[in-house]
Amino acid sequence: MVDHYTEALRETETAYGYIQRGKALLQLNRYQSAYEDFKQAFALEPKNKEPYYYIGYIENNLLKSPHEAVKYLERAIALDTAYVEAYLERAIAFLNMGAKERAMKDMQQAKQLGGTVDTALWEKASP
Repeated sequence: MVDHYTEALRETETAYGYIQRGKALLQLNRYQSAYEDFKQAFALEPKNKEPYYYIGYIENNLLKSPHEAVKYLERAIALDTAYVEAYLERAIAFLNMGAKERAMKDMQQAKQLGGTVDTALWEKASP
């Protein structure tokens, strides 16, 4: 699948192509390459929420940099205030930072928007 997107990107560089290849690279545990693709995607299309979300995900879960993750996730949320996945990922980043109250707020927002919040996540954020 990565080769398919690489070939398409050779013909025409698009944010969509970089995002799709980045997702494929994530599935192959090629995080650094995925990170670079997501960066390229938002350079091409700065108003696309997805690259910010995925970089936030990588920063939080793989690079263990929740503060950096929050910056990217905030950008994704600013672009789409109903982006449930970004609220949930930011909640996890807040928990990783020890900011339970902020995490709880994001989980409540995600739930209000129709998202499902894992019970274990609620328990982690509870005082």
